[in-house]
Formats: sequence, C-alpha cells, structure tokens
Amino acid sequence: MVHTSIQEGVYSLLQNIGQESILKEYKEFYLRRSLTLYDYRDLQKGILTTKVQNYLEKTLEYYFNKYLKKYICSLTNIDKHFLQKVLKENFSNFYIGVSDEGDITGFPIQRDYLDILSTTIQEKIHLYYKDIIGLHYEKGVNEIQVGEKTFYDFEKLLSSLKKHTKVNIHILNKTKGENKNYRIMDSQINEVIEEQREYERDLIKYKNLKVQKRKYNEKYSQSFHKLIRSGIMDEFCKFLHNGNREGEIVFKHFLEFLKSKIKKLGDVENYLSFGEYIEDSFYPDDKDLDNYYGEKMKDFLKNYKDFKSKMLKKNIIIEPFCRKSPNLKLNSLLKNVSAFTKQFYDNDEVIHIMIQVELPFIKDKNAYLGLKENKSVKIIKRTYEETMDMPCTSSY
Repeated sequence: MVHTSIQEGVYSLLQNIGQESILKEYKEFYLRRSLTLYDYRDLQKGILTTKVQNYLEKTLEYYFNKYLKKYICSLTNIDKHFLQKVLKENFSNFYIGVSDEGDITGFPIQRDYLDILSTTIQEKIHLYYKDIIGLHYEKGVNEIQVGEKTFYDFEKLLSSLKKHTKVNIHILNKTKGENKNYRIMDSQINEVIEEQREYERDLIKYKNLKVQKRKYNEKYSQSFHKLIRSGIMDEFCKFLHNGNREGEIVFKHFLEFLKSKIKKLGDVENYLSFGEYIEDSFYPDDKDLDNYYGEKMKDFLKNYKDFKSKMLKKNIIIEPFCRKSPNLKLNSLLKNVSAFTKQFYDNDEVIHIMIQVELPFIKDKNAYLGLKENKSVKIIKRTYEETMDMPCTSSY
C-alpha cells in the first residue's frame, strides 16, 4: 500500500533544500505546452484559468509517466559503492517542483484539484510497480537473466518497498516577495514583444517591396493581347527608334496591325507557336504580304525580348528576408508558471505545491529492483558522475 499525504506549512516557496545528491533528485516544473500572451496576462493578474489548469494537469501526467517509474528504480538501487556513506539514511527522494540548485519553485494549482491529484499519483505508482520486479543474487525461485548476470525473483523485497513508499504533496507557504525569476521572465518577454514589433514592421516593408517588384515584372510580362495595348509599347517604341520619326511611324503602323489581328486572350495562338511566328498565318493567300508582316513579327519578338531583359534589370533588388519571428522565443518563456508566486498570494483558491516521493533504498548488496521492458529486465541504478561532480542515473 503506497501512502499518500497532503502536508501544509512544512516548506515555503523559494526555500532552498540543498543540492541534489545521490539520495535526492529534483525536477523543476515547466508546462509541456506553451501558453499565449493572453494566458500570461491572466497569470499576471493572479487568474488561473481552466485552460492553464488543464495544461498543468496534462503536464503532471507527463512528468509521472516520464520520470516516476524510472526514479522508483534508480533511487531504490543506490550504487553499492556508495552504500557505506548513506547507511544512516532510510529514504531517497524524488521531487517535482524544485530547481537543480535546490530552490523550491513549486507550481500553482486550484485547491480543489488536490484530492484528484492524490488519487492520480497513487494509481500511477500502483501501475508502475506492476512493471517492477525484486531481484536477488541468492534468494528467490525463478532465475532471471539481466545482461550476463543471473538473479532470482524476490517478491518479498517488492512488497516491502511498496509498503514503505510515501508520497507527500506539500502545500507551500506563499510569499509576498516578487520572484526574481518572474522579473527576469517579464523583462525577456517585453524585449521579445518589442523585437516582434520591429520584425513585423520590417516584414511589411519587405512584402511591400516584393509586391512592387512583382508588379514591375508583370508589367513587362502580361498577356500579349494586353501588352500591345499597354503604355509599355510607348517605352518599347522609344527603345527601338530613339526619336527616329520614320521608324516610330512604321512601328505604330505594325502595332495597329497586331491589334486588328490579336484582340482577345487566345488569339495570339493563331499566329505564334512557342514564341515563333507561324508561317502563312497572317495572310494565307498572299505570300509576299505574309512574309512582310511575318518578318516584322519576328523582329518585334526578338527586339521585345532584348527590351524586356534590359528593363527587368532595372527592377529593385531585394535582399532575402531570413529572420525568424522573435515570437518563437516565447515558446520556452511561456511554459514557466512557477514564477507567479506574488501574483497568487491573495488568491485562496490557488495554492503552490511541491511533490515529494520518498522511496526506501535497498541496503542489501545482493538485491536490486528490476524494470520489466519488452520481455526483458534491466536494472537502473543511482550513482555518481565523478568528472561532472553530480549524481546521475545509469542502467544495465
């Protein structure tokens, strides 16, 4: 039977309970999903909405599923090399709501969620213990292979551990003082908001330039029946003849001829194929006249291609807009609900809590807890990384 209790007044928000050790593992609480700025403004006013409460509950479930079973094993399997140093202790502890430095950051919840949370944790731990097996080098009946080592099933060990596992949900003493993490977070969020404003101004300028560039390009690339009737033809005429009056008259005469033949979308296909003039399409019954206008058409197309190329080179040059939205930085910032301590000081319906799971660790050098996974058993143990000078978890 796993014991679950709700305790009030034992710990306070922002209290330091010392560094992590081989017998203590801390997890600071951050939401799985990022909040919006509207949610953030509510939290600033000391309002815990149904949406945020739902995010809290979903995140807690994630924390339980991701960490609890793992640390039930590792914090029970203290590395045998370190047992002599901790023999006077009886429990190892797993905390949710404590920073790596040992500061109790907690997290806010609605007070009426406490009973549901207590029941949920108890059910989860009972469920996790179904995937755990007691192992011993000498005692037991069934042989169990873990890597190259042979153990025996030891049910008595598991039942004893279950009996002494304790879950404490601590209601934390509130603080009137402003949380320094909140000040830092609020400053960072305001900086991002200002960056976003500048980003959006620059993005609008960039988009306007792109529209301007596209419209300029389209002006010289429009459908042929519209092109020969547009003001572009005046530019084209000047490009070809540069004040030569006779040449301009000939050009305008041919332009009127084209307008008489190509009046609507699709007409051009009667005279051009893949950008080339179709022989005998202007005057099927008059070879000389068709050759005359056909050559004019070929010159028109060739010269317009050169003219268009020259004009498009005069278009504005736009540097690529490679910046990312500063709002992306908010995703990590808006997962921190623990920083709102002062904001909920006067709200009796909202409490800050920390979860502590006390686990009896095995002092028998021949005994371990095993974790059943994919038809095999592995041992996860709590040890110490000397080079990094910190406790850690390893498995075999």
